Amino acid sequence: MVYDSLYQIILSHQPDNKIVFAIDLYIYPDGNATVFATRTAFASLSEPLYKSIADTSGYWFWGADKGMCGPDFGLHEGIDASDVLENRISNTVSDIWSSLEVRGAFPSTYIDPNFPFDITYLLPTRMFSALGPFIDVLEFCIPPAVMDYYLSKEGIWFIINDLQPHGKTFAYCDLFAGVLDNLHVVHAGEFTYGIPVN
Repeated sequence: MVYDSLYQIILSHQPDNKIVFAIDLYIYPDGNATVFATRTAFASLSEPLYKSIADTSGYWFWGADKGMCGPDFGLHEGIDASDVLENRISNTVSDIWSSLEVRGAFPSTYIDPNFPFDITYLLPTRMFSALGPFIDVLEFCIPPAVMDYYLSKEGIWFIINDLQPHGKTFAYCDLFAGVLDNLHVVHAGEFTYGIPVN
């Protein structure tokens, strides 16, 4: 009953053209009363990321919102591999979460000793990382097989499971495409966990 009431209040404040992405429900004491409150994240849909929801094919620029590359060059400008991976990984178990907790990760912390690719400049990490001449890594094009690896249990899901706090469920992630120096480009991640309220 409390959840339904709070959810209706949230919906009445939902901005136009936005969806409810996550709700963190918490309580705090106020004198002799207990107050139920929420922190709410709204988001905009960015579709289509793939030709269909199950189609992971395609080559994507690593970052800079440059869209697709290789044989798909010029499609979906305004998003990049970090957006595609974030969208595919973020959980839809619940719209309402309590006790949210954020954990961060950099690719250098997660080296895969069995990395299945030998691609020039691509480092053997479970999340995207490339090192080489700046002009080459700035234009790095991630092939479909590598995108699928990052989406697998050996890729970013390995990181998600490794960071997962006891008693909490993975909720969603934010992946950031960044330049560490003139030779190194990466995806860094913030992974949010919580308790789903159904």
